[in-house]
Amino acid sequence: MKLRLCPFWLFNGSTVFFLYSSNPITAQIVPDATLPINSTVIQQGNISIIEGGTTAGTNLFHSFKSFSIPTDSSAVFNNVNNIQNIFSRVTGSSISNIDGLIRANGTANLFLINPNGIIFGQNAQLNIGGSFIASTASSIRFADGIEFSATNPQNSPLLTINVPIGLQFAANNQNQNASIIVQGIGNNLSINIAQENIINNRPIGLAVPSNKTLALVGGDITLVGGNLTAENGLIELGSVTPGSFVTLTPINTIWQLGYEKVKSFQNISLKQAASVDVSGSGGGSVQVQGRHVTISEGSAILSVTVGSNSGGTLKIGATESVELRNFGKDGKFPSRLTSQVEPKATGNGADVIIETGQLLLQNGAQVITLTSGAGKSGSLTVKASDSVRLIATWPLGSTDIASALYVVTYPNSTGEGGNLTIETGSLIIQDGAQISTPALGQAKGGNLTVRATNFIEAVGIQPNKIFSSGIGASAQPNSTGDGGDLIIETKRLTVRDGAQISSDTLGEGKAGTLTIKATDSIEVTGIVAGKEHDIPSGLLAKAYSKSTGDGGDLKIETGQLIVRNGATVTVQNDGIGKAGTLRVFAEQVKLFNQGSVKGDTNGGGGSIELKSPKIILRNSSITTNAKGGESGGDINIEARFLQLRDRSRITTNASGSNTTGGNINFNLNNGFLIAQENSDITANAEQSRGGKIAIEAEAIFGAVPRNRDELQVLLNTKNANLIDPKNLFTSDITAISQQGDPQLQGIITINTPDIDPNSGLVELSVNFVDPTQLIVTGCPANRGNSFTVTGRGGLPPLPNEPIRPNNTVLVDWVGDIQQETSRNSEVQRSISSNQKNMGIVEATGWVRDEEGKIILIVSAPSITTNSNSFTISSCP
Repeated sequence: MKLRLCPFWLFNGSTVFFLYSSNPITAQIVPDATLPINSTVIQQGNISIIEGGTTAGTNLFHSFKSFSIPTDSSAVFNNVNNIQNIFSRVTGSSISNIDGLIRANGTANLFLINPNGIIFGQNAQLNIGGSFIASTASSIRFADGIEFSATNPQNSPLLTINVPIGLQFAANNQNQNASIIVQGIGNNLSINIAQENIINNRPIGLAVPSNKTLALVGGDITLVGGNLTAENGLIELGSVTPGSFVTLTPINTIWQLGYEKVKSFQNISLKQAASVDVSGSGGGSVQVQGRHVTISEGSAILSVTVGSNSGGTLKIGATESVELRNFGKDGKFPSRLTSQVEPKATGNGADVIIETGQLLLQNGAQVITLTSGAGKSGSLTVKASDSVRLIATWPLGSTDIASALYVVTYPNSTGEGGNLTIETGSLIIQDGAQISTPALGQAKGGNLTVRATNFIEAVGIQPNKIFSSGIGASAQPNSTGDGGDLIIETKRLTVRDGAQISSDTLGEGKAGTLTIKATDSIEVTGIVAGKEHDIPSGLLAKAYSKSTGDGGDLKIETGQLIVRNGATVTVQNDGIGKAGTLRVFAEQVKLFNQGSVKGDTNGGGGSIELKSPKIILRNSSITTNAKGGESGGDINIEARFLQLRDRSRITTNASGSNTTGGNINFNLNNGFLIAQENSDITANAEQSRGGKIAIEAEAIFGAVPRNRDELQVLLNTKNANLIDPKNLFTSDITAISQQGDPQLQGIITINTPDIDPNSGLVELSVNFVDPTQLIVTGCPANRGNSFTVTGRGGLPPLPNEPIRPNNTVLVDWVGDIQQETSRNSEVQRSISSNQKNMGIVEATGWVRDEEGKIILIVSAPSITTNSNSFTISSCP
């Protein structure tokens, strides 16, 4: 599967915002009288200086009737420097509208709770030395059981010196907590393609110092072009319902929030190019927790590692759905979730974790972890209990940007790629969307694992008709690292209309292994017209023409494998390395309408192993083709029933000057080979020695072994290019060299039972007895009857000679006969050494015993007809 990588980095942010209220905001920082020592406010122009409040140890408590800051205004908490935590509450009924600056002295953490709601305008800023936690909770709970309550301020007059342990949301009749809104002008991000890094021109918006926490916890959380920044720190967005309790845990310099005691959530939305950024020397962490989480219109969550420290975790949790949709207003910036390692960075990137019921990526939205430096890219893990859907692309200039899950190592990077893991109920990838772990650098690409309990469906190609929808692990052009392994496990897998699942290499590194396990079925169907060539649906382990690495192996385990309508299952190396091995284990294999299973190589390898009780080909093929190397790939088939119809082929072809044709081995013990309608089995070579064909079967129907001389006569030509059994109307088995040298002809060995079903047939009388004596008048005597027994001996199906129930000989099973065609393809017959030393005896009649069972018999030669030996009980 070819990938479009770089163009998705061409970004520019949008610059729009949304006003939630048309009413002018007036300065309203009004203290209440609920504390032992009440807060005071001194107004100096547009600056509100907040003093007083009640101190308990290193905790400072403020209480306000209202708290709002108009545009270009400031609120200054004038605390002493030894204060570690400032707790402020709003006990009145008004929303906090903050469009100015909040400042505090020293390194104090600032907590603001207002159960009525909080709006941060596009001019809102923070200038504090510690963390900032804003919430619409009703109270802050402490370890000693005391609550600092905004809804019941008189309940606990004694304040505490303890650290807070959580945010308590009171129950209400509306079943909705008040919301928090952050407005802004958008993120204004872009990418330097030459250096493969983000140009961060985004406004910082609401920001806390390095290694601190910025947390917004309430009802619905909405960022409308708003920007949140915590360099190397932690940003928390939590949306919970009434009655919830969110834990607070201090860890070093940050506050970590926990939602273990929350029963239900509300919604979180980032839109109009909003952004959340924890980039820095080590990259920070983000936790987003809600019911529905939506990132749209060019919005982004970022963690960029620029130094020697490693990034943290970007975690999105949603009980129902996570959605990333669409580009920004200018059409150049996709909604995305990104963890990145800069070119000069040595620290690892942040891991990305998405846990939800449903994940949707649409219209070019992307989730990416990547490295451009020495640090390892972060891993990407998706756990969606219901479904994961990646749909459509976004047009950008002359290309299409895919909706995608990517883990990438970029050119010149030395860090390894992280792993990409998806666990879900169902996975749908369509209209050019992609899931991939491409390696473009010097280190190995990440492994990709997809587990879907119900089904996986990959459909279609991108509108540019160049790139497929699909799942891939690859080593890209100019890379020196190996591609990662790809593992897919599901109940049902469907790949159609040009979609592909692949493990490939286009560079110096080797491709990884592709393993697919589908307990029910795998269906690969369809071929579509591409811009440059047709694009078949496929399962591929491939090395492209400019690669020097080996191709990967492809292993398939399923209940039923169906390949049809031009689709393919392929191991291939078009470069100088070896192709991998294709192994299929299935209850049934069905190839219809030019479906193909292939192993192609220039440098050896490319063998195929099929194990299935039932294999059916109709106008389809199982082939290995060798253009170079010492020999072509072998085809080994183990089955009980193998049928070829309508010009189907099982072939090992060799076209290189010193390339021997591959071998074909059929292990059909207790089974049958049926070839009809010009269906051939060949192990031919154009310029070198033909291969070997070995068949063990209970019986072979329709296929005839032929040597080169026979083909010349039947085709009436000595032209080597025309000596091909497909030009006959018969079904043939050949192992020849088209050069005509008898020493270069291949070998055909056939082991079947000792009875020839076409020889020694005995004509039996139609009438066993006089029908006028045994058949009532109502039964027409001229209606034919037949009795057929099929079995190992190839017994004749139309007995018609009178027989006797006595003087009979029962026929035992007989041994095998071996057919072998020598190097000059002269077919010979010989009896296997383990056969019993007895003559072949053919049935000449049949009788019914006292229990009504039919017994095949051989009559003594002197027996004459006895008309009373058999009685027909009824008309057919």
